[in-house]
Amino acid sequence: MLDEYSIEQRATQIFDARSKEYFSEVLSCYSAGNHRSAVVMLWSVMVCDLLFKLQHLVDLYGDAKANSILAEIGQMQQDNERSPVWETKLVESVAEQTHSYWTLLNVRICSICNGSAILQHIRWSTRISSCIGQTVTRPVL
Repeated sequence: MLDEYSIEQRATQIFDARSKEYFSEVLSCYSAGNHRSAVVMLWSVMVCDLLFKLQHLVDLYGDAKANSILAEIGQMQQDNERSPVWETKLVESVAEQTHSYWTLLNVRICSICNGSAILQHIRWSTRISSCIGQTVTRPVL
């Protein structure tokens, strides 16, 4: 028998307090029926959470890969302060350097993101993988 999935319950398991607070905005948008807004907010929360986690790895363990990714992203931000391209590069770098489930998430995000934080085409299949490895049923928007 499958356990019932609860986004609210899973949100309590978010490690970083800042990410948890930001994710509460995603839940608020989603609960209010503002699904496109929730998707855009989720992208922002995910990017922030990746940055927080990488910085945590650098601060706590001196992780060279995390430090390398942060340095590359920081340089991209300095080179073009108005370009959101660094966000997609962040996801790609984490996927490439960690060889984990991020590779699958990266493919999914980049297919709807088209290289920017502004989602130009929002079309979900009836099942999408969430960042925490669960499958959640969603309507097609």
